[in-house]
Amino acid sequence: MGGKITTLKIGDITMKCVFRHKWDSPENLYTTVHEYKVKKLGIFFRKDMCLHLGKGKPNSLHPSIMLGLNLIWAKCWIEINYNIHHSEV
Repeated sequence: MGGKITTLKIGDITMKCVFRHKWDSPENLYTTVHEYKVKKLGIFFRKDMCLHLGKGKPNSLHPSIMLGLNLIWAKCWIEINYNIHHSEV
């Protein structure tokens, strides 16, 4: 995924900040054809429950909160997780 991604980890809290714009180099067909053809303006909020597979309470659910901003030429969002294990695929 193109764009600027910054991750900050403080204790069990992980914050990921992402900024993408229309002129990022596309990596797949979806980005090239669809993502910026649909014009969206606004603020969005999403709350998910994620599975924690680490020490302590095994297989327990923890919150993941995302707050973002859609502009015509750019998108940015912040994702905040508490006690979530991230794995790179």
